[in-house]
Amino acid sequence: MEVNEALVRQITEAVVRELQMKDYGGKSGIGVASRTAGDSGAGEKSGTAGGSGTGTKSGTAGSSIAAAGSDNGRGKNVGSVNAGSANDRNVNGSNKNVRNENSQIRNYWGEIITGVRAEEESDTVQPEKVDYSGYPQAKQGTDPKEVVIGVGAAFGTVIKNTITGIPLDKVIKAIIAGIEEEGMTARVVKNLKTSDVCFIGLEAAKLSGSGFGIGLQSKGTAVIHHKALYPLSNLELFPQAPQMTLETYFAIGKNAARYVKGEKVVPVPGTNDPMVRAKYQVKAALMHIRETDQLCPELNIIEWTV
Repeated sequence: MEVNEALVRQITEAVVRELQMKDYGGKSGIGVASRTAGDSGAGEKSGTAGGSGTGTKSGTAGSSIAAAGSDNGRGKNVGSVNAGSANDRNVNGSNKNVRNENSQIRNYWGEIITGVRAEEESDTVQPEKVDYSGYPQAKQGTDPKEVVIGVGAAFGTVIKNTITGIPLDKVIKAIIAGIEEEGMTARVVKNLKTSDVCFIGLEAAKLSGSGFGIGLQSKGTAVIHHKALYPLSNLELFPQAPQMTLETYFAIGKNAARYVKGEKVVPVPGTNDPMVRAKYQVKAALMHIRETDQLCPELNIIEWTV
């Protein structure tokens, strides 16, 4: 599939605008290199510390001289001009920071296009739909120590790496290792009727002999679920796939097993990056579309060997 760069650029710039309005409180100067440090954006490089100067660079000094003629005008004029000059320097410094921040945000555009192209051109993406008709249907588990891992329809076939390039075979092995370290057993099924991670996790939990399951999308998003909960009322949700590592997936497996044993779980460590959404939103959407395209509802859920 050929990358529609114009569409990707449009989406990216919309996200950038959203981030700017969110981070800077909607100030009109953001993104246009305005010559003001305030909210109004009035004037071009006005050298005023207050609100009286709205003209060009020289307008404030002239108005100050006129206003100060009969009352120690010289001293007040000098003070006003100096204040305007100092404020002008502050404004320039503020706008320089704004331009630097905008430049950093827009630098993510190149990374987005590079990532999308790599995804399209790599051999991990197969455009054809996979035929799962020969696979056995997933069975209801009876082992009380079992944790069922439900994976997305494109897992390991159409998509072989997470959104950040972690091989999915290593991801699933890390989760299984975490489960087995706690003395529990793991079984993997592939959900062909939904691409929503919470529903994948819930269906896995319903098939599990213990009632606990893990949902895993091919892009890397994960959830720990229980069969008695509503789809969106999960035990633990890990929505930011770009922040996930193999250590994270190992910890998810351990926590799922601890729920089975009724033991206290340990919060899974994570990081926070406010630019993740802008950087990966387009690629995440493309990967989710690929996953959804592989659905085959009539086959429901199948057993999957890793």
